[in-house]
Amino acid sequence: MFATITTDNFSVTSRSHSLGLLPAVYGPDFPLLDMLQQHFAPKTSIVVSTQRQVIQNVERACLWLTTWPRRIKAWHTEHQEAVRTAGNHSHRSTAISKASREAQRISDQAIAAERECRPDLAAELLEKLSRIHPHAETLARLSKQYTDMSYLILQADAAARSSTVDLNIKAVELALKAVATDPTNALGHIALCVSRGRLALVSDNRKKIQLAKDAADDAATAMRLDPYNDYAHHLMGRWHFEMAQLNAVVRTLIRICFGTTLMEGSFSEALSCYRKAAELNPGRVIHRVEIGRTLIKLGNVQAGLEHLQQAIDMDIEDINAKLQQDDAAMLLKKLRAGKREDLYIKNETRS
Repeated sequence: MFATITTDNFSVTSRSHSLGLLPAVYGPDFPLLDMLQQHFAPKTSIVVSTQRQVIQNVERACLWLTTWPRRIKAWHTEHQEAVRTAGNHSHRSTAISKASREAQRISDQAIAAERECRPDLAAELLEKLSRIHPHAETLARLSKQYTDMSYLILQADAAARSSTVDLNIKAVELALKAVATDPTNALGHIALCVSRGRLALVSDNRKKIQLAKDAADDAATAMRLDPYNDYAHHLMGRWHFEMAQLNAVVRTLIRICFGTTLMEGSFSEALSCYRKAAELNPGRVIHRVEIGRTLIKLGNVQAGLEHLQQAIDMDIEDINAKLQQDDAAMLLKKLRAGKREDLYIKNETRS
């Protein structure tokens, strides 16, 4: 037996099993109809059930096929959106990568400008870098350039005080911004210490004392945040050295006139800080010069001479290193000429 089902899209043919032979008919009283009904009814129900199941399967198939174009379109749309999203992400990643390369290029150029003792050019480059990456480190480096420019102006013309003040105020503002951007970054506090120290050079006495105290706090904070930062140890050494030079009379006058008590300092503690800084960064000129200067102050002239000579033979990294080398050369010249009455040439807050 065959059953054929036709739809708009399909023609399905189903074949059922063949029925068994009909039983023999014996005489007129034999209940033929009943036998036929009993024989065919179960098989007929099977055929009907099979037909119904086939029809349902075909209808489901037709339903899927009618929705298939929509499913494909939806999948295609989703795929295109995924591709666009991935493309946008790729473009963003590429843009970020380009920005990072550009930032690194500018940073390297600024370092090169510092080596050429061009803080003005370094400042220009770091201004550009700060617009790409306004990070605490960038702002701290930019602050340093303004303090370096102010020191160069002061070296060239001691009367140019107003220009020096403006540059150092700008340096302090940038350092404060660096600290606000990332209070946990030691470089911001180091820049703040240096800029305050140099602003103190061109300030009145009352402000000078306050700036000195604040600078000491900045150096202590930098050391706490990053005990492996050589600049932080150097600045603490400078503080100890300067405080050790203040005698009891000066301290008393400061307390009476300004109501401020300055921290005690010692040359031996300064030497310890400088040596730690040199241990952390042996190639930095300023550490070597200050070790030599402090050793001489403590009376160990020969060892001091050796450190000063080493400093003169080292490569410079910025204008500070150049000025420190000049100090070292001048001190060596005096010592070798036998002028030991001036074993220390005062170095005004260079770092």
